[in-house]
Amino acid sequence: MIKVFLAIIVCKWLRSVGKVFGRGSSLPGKIALKICPEVLSKVKLCENVVAITGSNGKTSTTELICDTLQKCEIDVVCNREGSNQIEGVTTLILCNCDLRGRFKKQAIVMETDERFARKIFEFFAPKYYIITNIFRDQLTRNRHPEWIFDVVKKSISKTTRLILNADDPLVSALGQGCENATYYSVDSNIFLGERIREIYDDGSFCPICKWPLRYEGRNFGTLGKFTCENCGNKSQHSSFTVTCVDAENKAVKISGDHGDEHVIKVQNLNPHSVYNVLAAFVACFHIGVEGDKLAGALSSHVSTSGRLTEFDFCGHRATLLISKHENPVSYDRSIEYALNQGQEVAVAIVVNKISRKYFTSETSWLWDINFEKLKAFKIKKIFLIGRYCYDLATRFDCAGVEGNKVFVEQDLERAREILEREAAGELFIITCFADKQDVMKIFGK
Repeated sequence: MIKVFLAIIVCKWLRSVGKVFGRGSSLPGKIALKICPEVLSKVKLCENVVAITGSNGKTSTTELICDTLQKCEIDVVCNREGSNQIEGVTTLILCNCDLRGRFKKQAIVMETDERFARKIFEFFAPKYYIITNIFRDQLTRNRHPEWIFDVVKKSISKTTRLILNADDPLVSALGQGCENATYYSVDSNIFLGERIREIYDDGSFCPICKWPLRYEGRNFGTLGKFTCENCGNKSQHSSFTVTCVDAENKAVKISGDHGDEHVIKVQNLNPHSVYNVLAAFVACFHIGVEGDKLAGALSSHVSTSGRLTEFDFCGHRATLLISKHENPVSYDRSIEYALNQGQEVAVAIVVNKISRKYFTSETSWLWDINFEKLKAFKIKKIFLIGRYCYDLATRFDCAGVEGNKVFVEQDLERAREILEREAAGELFIITCFADKQDVMKIFGK
């Protein structure tokens, strides 16, 4: 117990020091694990331990659940900073324990990296485990979706209640043979606007027998109602389903197994946001929040993730859309969002740093993004900016985008001058968290 005590007190002290400098969400946990490698198995956690993993939607779903539980007067904590590997989770847990290792909150909601969840859950099992989706993401570290499927599978405990996206063939397959699973889904083809298929198609084949899958329709990426006509694998029965998206009133209707229906106001009706709200609803419902109270709390949620920031740029209405480098599904959603706005649109793509966590100059993921969509007539100007602007330019040339509306500039300061002179209509700047600070420093001033 002496090592546990030392690990906790050092973690708390380092976290306090780190907050002064606006950092320190991972290092305290890293040092604590050096002092006591098994500390996570020694602490006494609360009953409601909620974990979220997946390729997309982890941070937003974590924020939604945490804020909703707080509004419902449940004392809860979560890793808002997104430190989702074992060091960050250790910091979160130990800083909310007393010196004897007893967790002080009623609930904990933790975002967990899909690759490292198995490392974390060697020491404890979450009561609820949400798996949002498994997409092509960060090929330099995550290889391919089926490899991530195998990795995530190893993180699942028999005692955990799985909350699974029934519309994702890989996620749905994680629940096979598991009696302790709840599924959620979004009815296919309920979103307004044209649904354009992605360039690649990871959802073409059954994860069980590798036979071609048949989809009734897709909401985005690999997500939709599917059936394998060879082995019978199909979308699992959903206990919670989004059955209506009301664009006029910015609301979604969630229908439950027992005929109960709840209408939830949402900030953003993009398909990925709807899935996040649905996953949060299911998790909070299982924790025991009454349906109407839950719907009200979710309806009043205001996102603080900074993934969509509006500002004025030289008289143009501008929107910064945070996508995820090395994740084509994320980029395709941002492109789709820009296409659904205004009559005249200018789009700037900024790829200056590929990742905040590691260096790579690998840009093959650009070829999986459907930049062909930007050939649309309403897209008046396109700006390719940053260190990898010429990789982008090659990709756009092969996409057949008209050269006279494309501007290429490596330097961000000079790119601002070009945008001041050439931007037309509404401006959408698409980039990643890795580049957000630099982009806003130059374009948001």
